[in-house]
Amino acid sequence: MLKSARFWRSVLSPARDWLTNLFQAGLAAVQPRTLLEQHTRIVEDRWCYPGQGLSIDVALPADGHVYICGAGKAVVPFAVGLVHSLGDRFHQGLIVTKTGHTEPLDKRVRILEAAHPVPDLSSEVAATELERFLLQVTANDVVFFLLTGGASALLAAPVPGISLADKQVVTRLLLASGANIHAINSVRKHLSRLKGGNVARLVSPARLVTLAVSDVIGDDPDSIGSGPTVADPTTYSQAVTILRGRGLYERLPSTVRVHLEHGEAGARRETPKPGDECFLNAQYRLLASLEDALDAIEQRARQDGVLVHRVTDPLQGDVGTCSTLLLQALDDLAAHASRPVLLLAGGEPTVEPKGSGKGGRMQHLALLLATALEGRNDVVGLAAGTDGTDGPTDAAGSFFTGDTLARALAVGLDPETCLRDFNAYALFAALGDHLMTGPTGTNVMDIVMIWMPE
Repeated sequence: MLKSARFWRSVLSPARDWLTNLFQAGLAAVQPRTLLEQHTRIVEDRWCYPGQGLSIDVALPADGHVYICGAGKAVVPFAVGLVHSLGDRFHQGLIVTKTGHTEPLDKRVRILEAAHPVPDLSSEVAATELERFLLQVTANDVVFFLLTGGASALLAAPVPGISLADKQVVTRLLLASGANIHAINSVRKHLSRLKGGNVARLVSPARLVTLAVSDVIGDDPDSIGSGPTVADPTTYSQAVTILRGRGLYERLPSTVRVHLEHGEAGARRETPKPGDECFLNAQYRLLASLEDALDAIEQRARQDGVLVHRVTDPLQGDVGTCSTLLLQALDDLAAHASRPVLLLAGGEPTVEPKGSGKGGRMQHLALLLATALEGRNDVVGLAAGTDGTDGPTDAAGSFFTGDTLARALAVGLDPETCLRDFNAYALFAALGDHLMTGPTGTNVMDIVMIWMPE
């Protein structure tokens, strides 16, 4: 145990600080509030966001109102930035965020809190209130719709004939199945009054400006928050195929099966598709994504004189598969790269919780990696979610080393049991190895860093 204690004092503590600073640099690059405050300009009654890439230029109406709406875990700071850029040129707003993710905001913007990741009554109330708010929009108005990860659960507006309890069952089944966010949202869009382009249908022909921060691999607009303001390429038939493919269809509430079957048969209105007239006055702009955060981390590490190897494939699919991918990349670096070197990856692994533990996919991944790296004194890693809440926990993620298992056993915790029970949270909490950030103000999926020092 003497070697472990010495390693902890001399290597892990400063390494944790450095990895935390890198993580914070990544977060700073994808703050929607900062991006809007830094880049937005009002030029002759036009709201302009040049940013990098596609610019947006919106004429502010002389004979109509400007509204601010949106949903997501990071939508409140997002709205703060937009309010700052618009000043007195907007009329009202209504946004929905995860419970506990609020901060002071202009009194003209109403904030509603709702549940995530499984919707509850607050999610249904919030969605209904947003729907009512949007019904006041006229053809002369402009609606800014702010979208970040988490919006799907926060806005639960089930179609007629399906109850909130039914949607909760569907959400829990999909989450427990390990389905990725694209598959989950394909189903949710066909059970909702708002998702899958239905917000655009609701406010048309008003001008609709969507500003988004991506929390999905590939940054597909129709997947971020289940795409409430953009065209939906998925169909009822695809939703049914996803559910059948995962063995979930027969476990669905009968009301959901009937609705989907009627949709397949053409007896339900499909979500609006590309080319639908409700998108004629709609604009869309992605402000930040995972790649922006990874770029900032890489730049900062290189400034510190550290070689960076970026895993090109995003972390997706089963968390165990992601662990194998990272370990192979680490072995290749150990064999060929000079030191110090940082392995950098990002994405959104999926898990199928099978135990009774608190969970957290990044913490589960961190413990898998720590198990494979047991006994090595040349690695320090961090796996964390950029929104500051790893799954249902209050931790962003966890630090891990080749010493993690030994230290866990020393305090009476069995790592294998923690993995089996999906209870990595308890292990890392006992070791003091959690990264605790609180709500970060953004959400661009997950980041893993593994540092091999000198």
